[in-house]
Amino acid sequence: MKNLTPEATYTFRINTLGLLNKNNNLPGVGDTCSVDATGPEFNPLIKKNKWGVPFPGQDESRGIIDDQDADANGNIIRDQEELLQNWYGYDGILGRSVTVSKVLPDNSEMILSCCTLGVSNFRFKERLA
Repeated sequence: MKNLTPEATYTFRINTLGLLNKNNNLPGVGDTCSVDATGPEFNPLIKKNKWGVPFPGQDESRGIIDDQDADANGNIIRDQEELLQNWYGYDGILGRSVTVSKVLPDNSEMILSCCTLGVSNFRFKERLA
């Protein structure tokens, strides 16, 4: 990524929902990239008990994207070595949203952009031909 604020930290989050249509007319869903539209962070590798509380002793960094720091020129050139996620299925990331946020000095986050992860039809048409 380029043209970011130099020396700033950015977060990349896979979120539970992919409701990114401004005209979705769903109750309680506001702006396109809001938490209402994207839901909480998605991490199927964290196992929870029947009350939704994560079991202790788990590595909560598994299954999430690392925060990224921009260099002095405002560029992020860094590959994450691994991301333990499935593309499809119940615990897959297709159809979910990704948000890019800037970490502010008070450690809050300002959402800059978002998108829904999907598959283009033309690839499937090539396989069927």
